[in-house]
Amino acid sequence: MVDANYATANKLKVGSTVTLAKTKFTVIGIVTQPQASSPPEVYIPLARAQALATDPGTGNSINVQHETPIYRLAGVSKIYRKGGREIPAVRDLDLEIRAGEWLAVQGKTGHGKTTLLQILGGLDRPTRGRVEFGGQDLATANEARVRKVRASSFGFIFQTFNLVPTLSAQENVEAALIPLGVHLAQRRARVAAALDSVGLGDRAQHLPGELSGGQ
Repeated sequence: MVDANYATANKLKVGSTVTLAKTKFTVIGIVTQPQASSPPEVYIPLARAQALATDPGTGNSINVQHETPIYRLAGVSKIYRKGGREIPAVRDLDLEIRAGEWLAVQGKTGHGKTTLLQILGGLDRPTRGRVEFGGQDLATANEARVRKVRASSFGFIFQTFNLVPTLSAQENVEAALIPLGVHLAQRRARVAAALDSVGLGDRAQHLPGELSGGQ
């Protein structure tokens, strides 16, 4: 367990790793104590604490290991130009997203939410700034590289169905696997399993216009 103030100062969260006297501990919770008290900053299991206290080879140093963010955005701006006007959709954004975090983007219509999501998903590039995903800058990577990352690492849930009207249900699902280089037989097997799992196995050859909204 970690004291809330200590956690904030060291950017710790549940699941982070703290090294105390050369022993690694995983943060399983963050506690808040009344302001009048002076709590210890790190709480560890009693048996382990006693063992460390009696070990002459250990010290009291604490080393916090920071988890590398999945995303790191630095100075990201997206500016649209219309005539002689510049319309900033995203302006000088710094952002870090770590594994296991849930992120919601809220705001008024026309304030850059969709633009930001498109930048995060590799569907658009910023006018300036860095968009690092897994250590590589999507803002400067060539299109082939971005396309590969997008196909293997990102998932999109759109506001509309975004199904190709001339392709069957099977073909629409299969289209998402083609950029991954999945062989035909394996694609067909995975598509069949996916459709069966949502009760659409018997609708595989139906076009989107032949399916209900729920389907």
